[in-house]
Amino acid sequence: MLNLKRFMKKSLPAILSFVLVFTLFAPQVGKAADHSANTSLNVMIDKTVEYYKNKKKPLTSWVEIVALWGAGVNLNDGDWQLPSWETQEPTNPVLKPDNGGTEHIRYIFGLLAMGEDPAHAWETDRNLYAELASQQDAATGAIGSTNKHMWAMLALDTGEKLGSNVGKWDAVAKKKAVDFLLSKQLADGGFAYFGSKSDPDMSGMGLLALGNYQDDSAVQAAIERVKSYLQTIKLNQEHIMFSDNNSNSLSTVVTGITAIGEDILSDVWTANGKTVLDSFSLFQLQDGSFKYLLSGGSNGMATEQALIALLDIKYQKTVWHRLEEIKQPISVNMSVDGVTGSVYGKQPVSFTQIKKPTVLDAFKTALDNASPAISYNIVDSSYGPYIKGVAGQNAGTFGGWDGWVYTVNGIAPNVGAGSYKLKANDEVRFFYSRYADITTGTTLVNGATNPSVDVKLVGDEFNSNALVKNNWKINSEVSGLTIESIVKESDQKIKINLSGKATEKAVTIQALGAALVGKMDSTTITLRVPVTAKLQVDGRSSSIYSKQAVTVKNTVKPVTALDVLKQALNQADPKISYKIEDSSYGQYVSAINGEAAGTFGGYDGWMYEVNGIAPMVGAGEYELKENDEVRFYYSRWPAISSGSKIANGAVDPSIEVKLVGDEFTNQATDIKNWSIDPGNTGLQVNTFTRDGNKITISLTGTATGGAITIKALGAAFVGGQDSEDLISIAVPRVVGDTTDQSFAINKNEKEVVVGAASGGQVTNNVTLTFETTALPKVTATRGTTVLEIPAATVVTTTTWDKALALPKNLSIDESGLASKLDAVLSADSKKVESIAVRIQVGGSAKIQFNQHVSITLKGQGDKEAGFIDQAGVFTPIKKYADSSVRMDEVYAYKKNNDLVIQTKHFTQFLAYKTAAVTNPGGSDGGTAPIVQKVTLSVEKRSINEGDFVAPITVTIQDGDTAFTALKRALEDKSIAIDYSGSGSSTYVKSIGGLAEFDKGKESGWMYSVNGVFPKISAGSYTLKNGDVLRWQYTKDLGKDLGAPTEPGESGGIGGVGGGDKPEQPNATKYSDESKIASWALEAVNKATALGFMQGTSTSNATFEPKRNLTRAEFAALMVKYSGADPIMEDSGFKDVNSGAWYYGYVKAAKEKGLMSGVTETSFAPNQPITRQEMAAVLVRLKGLADANAPQAAIKDRDAVAAWAVPYVNVAYQKGLMTGDNGKFNPQALVTREMAAVTIIRLHELKS
Repeated sequence: MLNLKRFMKKSLPAILSFVLVFTLFAPQVGKAADHSANTSLNVMIDKTVEYYKNKKKPLTSWVEIVALWGAGVNLNDGDWQLPSWETQEPTNPVLKPDNGGTEHIRYIFGLLAMGEDPAHAWETDRNLYAELASQQDAATGAIGSTNKHMWAMLALDTGEKLGSNVGKWDAVAKKKAVDFLLSKQLADGGFAYFGSKSDPDMSGMGLLALGNYQDDSAVQAAIERVKSYLQTIKLNQEHIMFSDNNSNSLSTVVTGITAIGEDILSDVWTANGKTVLDSFSLFQLQDGSFKYLLSGGSNGMATEQALIALLDIKYQKTVWHRLEEIKQPISVNMSVDGVTGSVYGKQPVSFTQIKKPTVLDAFKTALDNASPAISYNIVDSSYGPYIKGVAGQNAGTFGGWDGWVYTVNGIAPNVGAGSYKLKANDEVRFFYSRYADITTGTTLVNGATNPSVDVKLVGDEFNSNALVKNNWKINSEVSGLTIESIVKESDQKIKINLSGKATEKAVTIQALGAALVGKMDSTTITLRVPVTAKLQVDGRSSSIYSKQAVTVKNTVKPVTALDVLKQALNQADPKISYKIEDSSYGQYVSAINGEAAGTFGGYDGWMYEVNGIAPMVGAGEYELKENDEVRFYYSRWPAISSGSKIANGAVDPSIEVKLVGDEFTNQATDIKNWSIDPGNTGLQVNTFTRDGNKITISLTGTATGGAITIKALGAAFVGGQDSEDLISIAVPRVVGDTTDQSFAINKNEKEVVVGAASGGQVTNNVTLTFETTALPKVTATRGTTVLEIPAATVVTTTTWDKALALPKNLSIDESGLASKLDAVLSADSKKVESIAVRIQVGGSAKIQFNQHVSITLKGQGDKEAGFIDQAGVFTPIKKYADSSVRMDEVYAYKKNNDLVIQTKHFTQFLAYKTAAVTNPGGSDGGTAPIVQKVTLSVEKRSINEGDFVAPITVTIQDGDTAFTALKRALEDKSIAIDYSGSGSSTYVKSIGGLAEFDKGKESGWMYSVNGVFPKISAGSYTLKNGDVLRWQYTKDLGKDLGAPTEPGESGGIGGVGGGDKPEQPNATKYSDESKIASWALEAVNKATALGFMQGTSTSNATFEPKRNLTRAEFAALMVKYSGADPIMEDSGFKDVNSGAWYYGYVKAAKEKGLMSGVTETSFAPNQPITRQEMAAVLVRLKGLADANAPQAAIKDRDAVAAWAVPYVNVAYQKGLMTGDNGKFNPQALVTREMAAVTIIRLHELKS
């Protein structure tokens, strides 16, 4: 049975702390004592604040928000991710006015810490003080449980002293509340959550609540009784003050003692020479966080409460007293300039800072208090409140985008006036902004001489200088036209007379600032000679738009096939619907007249041709000439597939063929409309049966080993085009165990399956002969060995005779075999205990492949692997603990109970068991195995600090690396480690809270083995018995550690972080460095030094900064940055083949959700990546995706594809990417130097 008493004794502190322990602080000078210079106190505080900064996670606990505010942290500086309830009313769960929990109290203090006003909370303007006060029981004076009651008193007292409306919290209510709390004091002097025995947590909370009522004699007496109780628990047997071995109780008591005006570090509150700081030091970890129990690990609640208590000690004044004094006025300077003159002259505007005032607050306060008051009109929009008019001067006065905007300190913020938080002495200016937008209705005629152009203006007015030719900009050097004269017809209408002859070249005209009242250059108009083309649109089965002429004029860019289509369909009567979508290839037509691409489930969709030829660019890129003939049509793309399998020996089997991308015709059941090769299967086609888009082919005969290849011809399809690919149905070849056999593999066979007659030893020769070096998928089972060759594997051996011998068993008892293995294994103090399997595969000559193929030895998972080459030399194969793809030429791992060998060559392979070589010894004359050990240390001597781990001897396991040994040693000592990647990409970022760049831009962790700094990752360096492994912190890339810095020195530099990084940030000198933009050079060097990017040539190091970054390159860049390894598996994209360098990176990027294909089966690896695509990947990588993110203040938001809008919003607002003159340019291509800048910005971003 559960012992309730024992349970409560152990659990009560945690329960109480969970229910409600909170305080708020803002640094001020204490009056009881000055501890601001206490070094140990300040170090503990600084480490904890730094811990929160390093966490880089959203602030979700209101207590940690309060604690950080108390530490003087500016939570609104953009470096912290605050909870949504900072500005939005919580909905999950809903906060009811009569909520019985402590939520009102939590939101009150959390909002205050974030600069918000709990008396006007959220967009619903709720008064949380008044709601809390109304929860008091009129008869008893209680506000919920004792715990809630204490904190409710504090919250309401705080609101009252801030001058807020606290509802029913008056003198009568306070008297009842105090009486109720005093009635809960226990006989031993303290308070408890329940029961008759006091506990430190509730006693500390009681002092907090009573601290505001010390002028009451009954309260004074109660406080003395609590102090007497706390004196009895000052120090326990583990030398922990005020607690049952937990830090939460300690923190709560410290805050309570401070709240009644006493110094917790004074002699009155010390014991055996110990202060609470000694107790706190026992709970703080190296990373700055705190433990709840001495035997535990880092605890979030313990950390936030400890920080609060330490700050109480430092400032000798609790949050409740300091919070009452934050009601300090803030003053800013405000001015408002209208269409022609000043509306509100520059003068100070002051606020009471209960809530952080916004620009809109300043605007309304200034104009409301003007004498006389100045009228204004504020309307709501999707971007927030918007000022539509001031003093009768309304936005759009000049018919365009002219209207009211604002600046702060001369800069136009990218958020609305209702969102921008002001600081003291900010300079705020509202002004009527003119936005000159010009248009024309003029049509140029090819060959016209001295044409005139009518120019209409909205958003501004022309001034008298608009008649000056030099105040206009025209592209004369391209168009051949110049300005002859200008006639001003009104303040918003101009006629420009040109000189010259109109041609097909575009004419661009812009009014410069000198011609306009607003002094800002206008938009640019483009005039083109109209292009007339003939257009027709053919749907799946009939015409949608019959051939007819379409004229397009005055497009900004040259007229394209897509321009003609859109104009024609928009002007059709009735209008014809269409849908255009964005892709990395540009815009494409996805539907016309309700006929959507993919109707038949495949690659069928809309295509176009010009003059009967299908262009190689998208319709939005193809520039038309006069009288071109354009045809859009629904293209069918037949693709057949089959999941049917035919067993060896099957009688009269059938094959089911499925079609996507087109429809079968009635002629699909005629054999002459199919090309079917039964190969060596012994089968013949009998009949065809159609069921919609499925054909069943019935065969006759008894199936033998081989493959049937099938292709459907055009007459079988509505679209009349042959099926795209052959399909191949493999019939397994079953071979015996004794007779030699050979099989010729037809070049059309896509899959070869060889089955075993038995599961025993096989010694006969079975050979496959191929027609090409590119192999089909091969799966061969021979005895207990399974050979698997992936499709598209290529034999790279130039002398290969096209024959491939399948695995066969060789003798394991051959004379001298064990000795051959022992001669090699002895170097690692091992010998062969037994040989389980020895096979020959491929033949007597070595066969090399372009990728790994696998050999599975059934039931040998506990064995080691090795191979013997054609020269008779034995080599052990490295065996890994998992099946992760490796770059080794050959490697092995255990899968289930089998031994899997991944190899790029064929020869002899063995599975064997080893034993340790033993040395004589022991009292009984026996032998003892060799235990492998290394000496390991983790040092901070370069920064004059003690070691994290002084040199110790640790036992290593087979395969241990410099990283795995470090990680295990740190875990044993409960020292935190932060790292990324695995294997060859392992990179150590931080140990014990000491991180890279903490001591400068060249600081971080390095490792050496036996005094040498390896040039490979710590995750790849395998340790040996007796090695001396040192992990050391460096301030200057190893110079302070004596690491060699010049190429060719022994060992080289191991790389900061223990990764295979370059020796120095500028070690790679690119021959084309002069072509790298000045703004990108530092980032290129850093990206190279950190291993994120490399040059594009090995013989002559070049970077190609201006070259567009491809999707494949960006996938590799993001995978490397994320610390992930390439995944050498099929990604499902048809255009990413296994031989490509980016094969594994594309799969990893897809797996991590960073990138997707341009279609389900196409990745477009060589397609340049656009800025909006990059934004999406960066936001996904940082985990910042937010579909409801506010709109970014960019001028070209309409150019952003719909799918990319939320990603661009976040990337722009978080600083991951920036714009150019207010534009984001989402469709622009990313160059390699741009990518370097972005990846370094991402690397250094404090999120």
